[in-house]
Amino acid sequence: MILTQRASYHGPERAICHHREVTILRRLAHLLWLPRFDLARPYHLRQVRPVGLGLVADGGPTLGYSALEHFLGDLEALRVAAPLGDALAQCYLQVWPPPAEGAFFYLDPRRKVHYSGYSIAAGKVSATDRVQGAITQLFLHDAAGHTQCPVDGLHMHSGPGDDHLTRTLRPFLQRVLPLIGPDRVRAIVADQEMRSVALMQALDTADHVGFVTLGRTPTPAQAAHYAVTGLFLPYRRDPATEAITHWIAPARIQLHDVRQNQSWLAETTLVLDCRAGLPGRLIPVLHNLRAPAVPVALPHQVYVGRWEAQERVFRDMRAGQNLDANYGHKKVRAANRTQARRRATLEQ
Repeated sequence: MILTQRASYHGPERAICHHREVTILRRLAHLLWLPRFDLARPYHLRQVRPVGLGLVADGGPTLGYSALEHFLGDLEALRVAAPLGDALAQCYLQVWPPPAEGAFFYLDPRRKVHYSGYSIAAGKVSATDRVQGAITQLFLHDAAGHTQCPVDGLHMHSGPGDDHLTRTLRPFLQRVLPLIGPDRVRAIVADQEMRSVALMQALDTADHVGFVTLGRTPTPAQAAHYAVTGLFLPYRRDPATEAITHWIAPARIQLHDVRQNQSWLAETTLVLDCRAGLPGRLIPVLHNLRAPAVPVALPHQVYVGRWEAQERVFRDMRAGQNLDANYGHKKVRAANRTQARRRATLEQ
């Protein structure tokens, strides 16, 4: 991929334009083996240069910090990240091909704390009251591949810390869907960040992309707006007492966006959770799977599968993806200029 990007590179002269293939492979091997020697980034090579790193890379001496930093700068100039991500996605799909009827893919954003001395986009990235700078990473996961590869996603997109799924989902899918094949994507399963009338309408009408997401828990007055198109049937039972704990029924609801003056009719799977007693808690699962052969329980089963196919995967990949820290920048917390102005006003 590097050699392909180098052939089409037009810009200032870089050292990588004259590297031999063996030289590029040697630098890549150093970067790949850094974590095995407890080195989180090339900067650590200024304090220690393990002999074993050079031995496993090519049998020669270990490269230094400056060589690897210049190499990373060359890779950034070649813009190799995006085509490399596309190539990796195609390799994953060769190992775990989706079934002929299509597969459900899980999509979820994660935020990384970003320490920098420069002014960057700031957003609320935790449950606390602190507002820190961050970058948002959008992960696309294949449920079938997670049981074999719990340390990586199918595809990943990085953006500013204040990015939201409603703004980044369509551009992301427009890039990724051609790699997978639209006929092999049965639906995209996402959390409540996807709950936008404009976005769901665009995916359904313009892009013809299937989706499954969770709706808000309705109040008794809001529950009356759901048009139930079938009967509530027993869905789940308590394994010990055999008592019915969940009921399920198909329904529809007209969603409205007052700000943008839009409305859209959404298919809904209503799940009534009676484990805490009657009348129970109503759980709506919004989707656009309108085929006659789709079971009424399928959207809920697919959404519940997020915990096994995605959320638990994030727990395993936190260390590998550094979801809690963004190395390579000075560890100086980005200033929140809004709070700074308020504090200065109060002090004055």
